[in-house]
Amino acid sequence: MLFAAAPHGVRAQQPDALPVPVLAMAEKLGVTPAPTTPRELELGGSATGMVTDPQKLAPYGIKRVHEGARVTFTCVGPSRVRVEADEIEPVAVREVVTLKIEGDGSMTRVPDRPPPPKPPM
Repeated sequence: MLFAAAPHGVRAQQPDALPVPVLAMAEKLGVTPAPTTPRELELGGSATGMVTDPQKLAPYGIKRVHEGARVTFTCVGPSRVRVEADEIEPVAVREVVTLKIEGDGSMTRVPDRPPPPKPPM
């Protein structure tokens, strides 16, 4: 039998991606991060906050939430962040977009994936 051991602390290979600066992104989106929010998001990391200026979210496609709504940021890929905003009152609303974060800090919305094709009948 042959056994191989991986060195402690080995991580899967990841494309060259810079961590996403949470505070700068939150400010541009009109969100106040929670006090325990990390400064940067690594791939797979997440952070939460609260909407303070809903009009800043609108250009990115989140238009129906109000001040006080919860926002969750999740780094889903190199320089890509999933932004999910939800609230229960006055009406239950949940909106999700994916943003690409450029090196200069600018953000653009990534088009939603098309639904998978239906199997032939």
